[in-house]
Amino acid sequence: MSRPDPTTVEPPRELVLARVRPHARRLTVPVLLLFATATAYGWFGGRFAEEWQNQAALGGAVLLVVVGTLLPFLVWLGHRYTITTRRIIARRGLVNRHRHDLWLSRVTAVRLRRNPVQAAFATGNVLVESGSELTLELHDVPSAKLVAALLDELTEHTPPPSRLPAFPGSYPGPFGGGPPLG
Repeated sequence: MSRPDPTTVEPPRELVLARVRPHARRLTVPVLLLFATATAYGWFGGRFAEEWQNQAALGGAVLLVVVGTLLPFLVWLGHRYTITTRRIIARRGLVNRHRHDLWLSRVTAVRLRRNPVQAAFATGNVLVESGSELTLELHDVPSAKLVAALLDELTEHTPPPSRLPAFPGSYPGPFGGGPPLG
């Protein structure tokens, strides 16, 4: 039986903390369009004098459902944000996929931006800044305050020296206070 080598240390595993999609509120109009199309075709379908007119009505209804309901649903389904213990992964698209990874160690600021409609649904846009030129925006995230707080906690850096107490021994760090070293 072999023992593990005490000199080799495995890095901690990357754990998935949250998987979110944009709020499903954006599917309200497509669902209403689906109901309206089904109702209109149920009322008018098969009532035209010519058979080609009935088939054209069916073709128009199917086209309207595919373009107005199915495509927006697939677009919504193709957006996903994954937050792990090491990075943020933003995925977009079903056929032509785009993926953007942002390491949490590079994040400089996390901000939450909301309009009144988003505030009513407890959603918002979470802006994750990494340097001056790179900003990742998580659009219309449900429970936006919770997601922003999670990212804030994950990217929390040690406070600058000016914010530390005057006596190093009185700083309640992760291992408690204690007498100053040296």
